[in-house]
Amino acid sequence: MAISRITASIFRSLSGDIIEALANIGVNSMLVETARSPVVEEGGFFGGTRIVDDPVEILSFLVPTETEDHVIALIVQVGRLDLPGRGSVCSSAVELPNAENASYVNQVSVEGLPIINTASDVTGICCIVQRGQGNPVGRVALDTGACVPSVTFGTGLGVRDKMSLLRITIPADKELIWTTTSTPDADILFDGMIEAGQLDQPGKGFIYMFPLNQAHLNMDVNRGILHAAASIEQIIVALDGILGDTDWRQRVDLSDTRNERNYLTNLVDFCLICNEGSGDELVGAAMAAGAAGASIAKLKQINPSNSAEQDRGAKPVAREACYMIIGKDAVPGILQALDEKDCFGAEHSGLVITNQTDKAFTYLPPSTD
Repeated sequence: MAISRITASIFRSLSGDIIEALANIGVNSMLVETARSPVVEEGGFFGGTRIVDDPVEILSFLVPTETEDHVIALIVQVGRLDLPGRGSVCSSAVELPNAENASYVNQVSVEGLPIINTASDVTGICCIVQRGQGNPVGRVALDTGACVPSVTFGTGLGVRDKMSLLRITIPADKELIWTTTSTPDADILFDGMIEAGQLDQPGKGFIYMFPLNQAHLNMDVNRGILHAAASIEQIIVALDGILGDTDWRQRVDLSDTRNERNYLTNLVDFCLICNEGSGDELVGAAMAAGAAGASIAKLKQINPSNSAEQDRGAKPVAREACYMIIGKDAVPGILQALDEKDCFGAEHSGLVITNQTDKAFTYLPPSTD
């Protein structure tokens, strides 16, 4: 069975109605994460613009791929996401490498639900930086007109210890900037975020790109400012303004995607969901089996359809999402290491979701060979 992960970043006041609508079609397992969505707003005594944050919730759940069109249409319809500034929703193809996790796939009933037009040639980008550095990176997505990003919070584990060998102190608190763009513009946006986050310097962060099936995007990037979709030329000019000069163009050959950067490829986005408090132990086991590190975020798991029928006051389960980008060859060994820790048993209630990673980038120390 082909599986899709639906991810909706929704203005917080709208999430209740959407969760109820999803419960009515049989969604009984969903992850909810608190986030913020930065947008550009006119303001200040001297004119100009400033970044303001909208409170959002990120809803994430699994469905059979054959139903994703209807589920996305339902979210757009109930949340009125056709109106600017209310939220985005996207889907991606994923796999569940552990057969015990099959129960997390929601067997939804979509009979009678419509299908809407969505963007299909789209790509997702996640950039992980130190806490407080999210806005400069997120502004690249805003000023280039890509999409309103969502920013979540996490704790880094593993990489900090390795950077200490270089005598570099890296704060544990992280911000994760999630954005979506059209696939033809993805490479230039990716490089612009690298420049804005100074990710070619030690300890600054990590960025990766992943394919999406489809998306309905929140394009209200500039509140109170007339805005149209940007061409690639406009994106380049916008990046000049964000970064303060045109030097970055020399580091990124705009006529050829093969530039000076050594991108990381042949990778897998390996997301481990576990009970709160289990992340450190399980990530430690994954690192011993070949993972470089992880960013761990707090979230909650709810059971919408069950609580809708029985007890709407049912307490959510505190969970952790451990995001790891690993080599494809390392996946079997890491799964075995997690299984040896009884990751998928009652104590940890582990769920592993994997999907393709097109490319990634971070600072790598020069080879000593």
